[in-house]
Amino acid sequence: MFSGGRNLFRILSVAGMEICWLYAILLLAHHKGCDRCLFVAALFIFYPLAFGIQRFLLYKRNPLLRHVLSWLLWLICAVLFTGLISDEPFGFRMIPALVKKVFSLASFPSRELLTLAASAALWGCGKRLARIGGDNSVLLSEFQFGTFMLLIVFFLDSQWKLALDGLVSVTMVFFLFALTGLPANLLQGGSGWDSAGRKARWFSIIAVAVGIVLVAGLLVGSIMKPELMNEIVSLVEAAGRFVGRVMAKIIAFLMSIFPEPEPQKFNLPMPAPSAADRDPSFIVKLFRIPENVRRIAGMIVSGIWIFLFLAALWSLSSALFKWLLQRISLSNGVEVETLSGAFREDLIALFKAVFRKLDRLFSIFLGFFGIRRLRAIGSPEKVSARSVYRQLLKWGLRKGFPRAKAQTPLEYLDLLAKKLPGGYGEYSLITSGYVEERYGRSAPSPGVVERVVESWKTLKRKRRKSLNRQDAKYAK
Repeated sequence: MFSGGRNLFRILSVAGMEICWLYAILLLAHHKGCDRCLFVAALFIFYPLAFGIQRFLLYKRNPLLRHVLSWLLWLICAVLFTGLISDEPFGFRMIPALVKKVFSLASFPSRELLTLAASAALWGCGKRLARIGGDNSVLLSEFQFGTFMLLIVFFLDSQWKLALDGLVSVTMVFFLFALTGLPANLLQGGSGWDSAGRKARWFSIIAVAVGIVLVAGLLVGSIMKPELMNEIVSLVEAAGRFVGRVMAKIIAFLMSIFPEPEPQKFNLPMPAPSAADRDPSFIVKLFRIPENVRRIAGMIVSGIWIFLFLAALWSLSSALFKWLLQRISLSNGVEVETLSGAFREDLIALFKAVFRKLDRLFSIFLGFFGIRRLRAIGSPEKVSARSVYRQLLKWGLRKGFPRAKAQTPLEYLDLLAKKLPGGYGEYSLITSGYVEERYGRSAPSPGVVERVVESWKTLKRKRRKSLNRQDAKYAK
């Protein structure tokens, strides 16, 4: 399934990032879930064990048989591991006792339940690691998801005031794997600027840059202590008071220039005193917010800020990955098809997809009460053969067969047909539609564009069905 050192480097990078955020989650469960009852380090034996077993089971052609055998082996290993750490005597009577402890409501969540859940999560991640293919976007997805999980752990740690030991160190190691794995995986195994003669220089630049970033983060974290932050805040407050006094003196000087107005007397009727005026604490009690409401509101606001930060980090990492991929492609003479306004169209399409998903869930919710909604028939989205061809180029690049600058669309069609067989009809229809739209005198008819879009959907379905067969073939 994996060939060469490039896939091995990708596996190590993904495994390093996964182990970091999994360790952070288990550390949180270790302190909060069962009062430090988990053997966190020993649980990670399930991760490489699942990876090795899944790699061995890839020789089996039946995917259902692979999954059943894998999870059956997990159940055996998990029961043995839980029995070793429990207080029950080892034997046949151990299994009923473990079942009672797992489903016991008095001690929920019990140590046995958390151990089984943690081992299942590690086993599933190990199986996923064994099925990683040659797509470079796997590293980016793992980095984005791992960052999201670490932010959740940090947020819960601050809300529960746990002060987890080693959480900052685990985060630094996570970013070390991410910062070295993302660019190095792109630079390894290519030609041009990442060829054998220049590979050492580029890897040294990556190592130095990552070292500078991590050292700078450690220095900032060690320098920015609460005492120093209080001093900085006090200096800012003193500067603000000084500026306020200066502004007050300037305003007083300007007011002294103008003559004072003559005092006039106005006879206004006195309002009748009320109970609220006689007792000022009435208004304070009326607008007092309960402590639990304030705490929930604080958590909601903190969650909104975390979501905004994560969205910015997600967008930045995606843009950085695309820039690196484009730089390597341009240096190797690869043709990149660009479209003006493509990012705006992708963003609009994302919001439309989210809205359609929410609308479908809302309709399902109303369906439980026997309420049916009248749906308006929306007009289909405006797509073009050029945008579909751009997706085909990106897909071919991820599969390791980019289009060179000197290649014509028809030559690239022959390359795809040879390297990625099974979809020549779809390749041909998409390429012909692209050539007609870009180089023709007039835009293609809506029927041609519709056939191009259907060909792309058919091609994606074909590749999805052949994924399991390719896994078994490459494993040999």
